[in-house]
Amino acid sequence: MASYPVFQVSPEEAAKGKWYMATAATNHMTRDQSLISDLKPVTGRVISRGNGAGLKVHGSGAVNTETVAIPDVWHVPGINANLVSVPQLSLLGLNISFDRGGCTVTRASDGSVVGKARRSACVRVALSLVFSRSSRPRRLGLATAADSSEMASYPAFQVSPEEAAKGKWYIATAATNHMTRDQSVISNLKPVTGRVVGGGNGAGLQVHGSGAVNTETVAIPDVWYVPGINCNLVSVGQLCQLGLEVSIFRGVCTVTRASDGSVVGKAHRSGAVYEELFAIVGVYEGAQHASEEEDELSRTNREQSR
Repeated sequence: MASYPVFQVSPEEAAKGKWYMATAATNHMTRDQSLISDLKPVTGRVISRGNGAGLKVHGSGAVNTETVAIPDVWHVPGINANLVSVPQLSLLGLNISFDRGGCTVTRASDGSVVGKARRSACVRVALSLVFSRSSRPRRLGLATAADSSEMASYPAFQVSPEEAAKGKWYIATAATNHMTRDQSVISNLKPVTGRVVGGGNGAGLQVHGSGAVNTETVAIPDVWYVPGINCNLVSVGQLCQLGLEVSIFRGVCTVTRASDGSVVGKAHRSGAVYEELFAIVGVYEGAQHASEEEDELSRTNREQSR
């Protein structure tokens, strides 16, 4: 079954027609039929948000507005935001790279930039994506960050209970933080109170604690313990804040250190999601050190400007 994530986006922001990058969306999707040209009916297609709930796909076609030009977009009235599917872009031979500044889409053939997006201020890792007019994706401009809610967010992936029980980790653009449902994998667990993560549909899950995860394949600091989520999540936004870059191309997700390009993690596409193969904490610590240096420089500059 096809799947989609639910972003923490208010109805007011959704009504503005912004588009958001989604690793958990199998296809580009919009709730607004008026945006689609050459709409063709689709029957018998249902998409799921990971908890068993299904939404019907009513049709498909191309979106061509002043700011968005995307082929093969599904019309799904029930979704709460317009979604650009990272897997679908990747299959077109495009490379999608996330860093601290946002997202860049390039042609793999010549490295030319065909799109850009920036990280939203409140939907912290849901990237607003804007295409210029074209029959094919060509160029993207920056979209204004959504200002909807300060609640942390998470996507609900289409992962079976059997797969979730295996302890796999999944790359997520729609997760504000790394999260796990399994307390046993967290070391030095510290209690967290008053923190709730939302799935975008108003439902909230309580964060019970945070700590580091150190297993044979995954070593990640600052992971939230959220018993109610349906799978373990690696937050793209949190990786980027550590000075790491996340690149997705033809079914492979690679995490590198921005300073020297060394590979610190990999994931591969499995259906509609990207399963984390490994992540190495040693490099994360180096990235954290670089982040702390930047914070110190910012504090110094602020003091000098007073």
